[in-house]
Amino acid sequence: MLLSIVIPVYNLEKYIERTLKSVLDQCNDDKNIEIIIVDDGSSDNSGILINKFTNNLNVKIIHQLNGGVSAARNMGINQSSGDYIFFVDGDDTLYNGTIDKIMDILNKNRGIDVIFGNIMNVKQGKKELDIEYNERILGFHDGNFLETIKYLIKSKKYFSWNSCQYIYSREVIGTTRYPLGIVSGEDCIFFSHMIEKLNRAYITNFPFVEYEKDRLDSITNKQSDNAVIDQLKVFSQVYYYFNDDILKSFFANRFTNIIPLIPDMLSPDNKDIAYKLIRKNMIVLKNSRGVKYSVTYILLNLFGIERGSNYVLKINRWRRKNAINS
Repeated sequence: MLLSIVIPVYNLEKYIERTLKSVLDQCNDDKNIEIIIVDDGSSDNSGILINKFTNNLNVKIIHQLNGGVSAARNMGINQSSGDYIFFVDGDDTLYNGTIDKIMDILNKNRGIDVIFGNIMNVKQGKKELDIEYNERILGFHDGNFLETIKYLIKSKKYFSWNSCQYIYSREVIGTTRYPLGIVSGEDCIFFSHMIEKLNRAYITNFPFVEYEKDRLDSITNKQSDNAVIDQLKVFSQVYYYFNDDILKSFFANRFTNIIPLIPDMLSPDNKDIAYKLIRKNMIVLKNSRGVKYSVTYILLNLFGIERGSNYVLKINRWRRKNAINS
């Protein structure tokens, strides 16, 4: 059984050597593992640093013109040969023992569609699991994975679509690819297209990667104007994609969570684009569930999209300040 590890890289000279070392230290030239590194047109020294790993037997290096993280991941899928595919960002650190854990699960659960793992958050030197799942859902599931996700939502347990938490079967991925031209949220769309195809799943609390919450320049933490706009587009798109009320409400809430970010956007033109997206998708906002989401909907209806968004931002800042002081 072959596992393909796909690592997209763009201008990550400060982190890529650490990432690759964390992966290679666990592989030991294992013939059951291939590592595909896709340099997505980096303009810093990332490409040079990656080339240092050319002599590793199970490493394949690809340099391409810049097309975004989706284009890099898609290239990795297309060039991979593995029965299963694991996506690791070029600024992630593989958690110790991850490869052994993945291979053990795959060998003991032949023919599964997906492994759903965890993330170890690191903040101010302290490590903590992103979310600890209960015994009710851990282990092997032979059924509709969609129902498991709905159970997590109903039990108020957050679930992630972060690509590094999923080991997908090549057969199940099939022709599904990451959407191009999206700065943020591409993995949410990919996950939404995968979820209905997943049946035989294994869920573990074991963290696959370590994620530094303090890093403002991380791929996950970046909130540029384009990222805010893309997240509004993505969450509304996924909302309309699903027919299930539980999933629709969940992604309506994610859509609503982006609204307080709009007043702080740098470009007036981008703000206008964001406000137009809100106006166009008020039905999404209306179908969000929970007190804070209802308050957002009421404020935007009472004061208009722009003034209402500013009031939501002020309320959020007040809540955070009081949470810190309490």
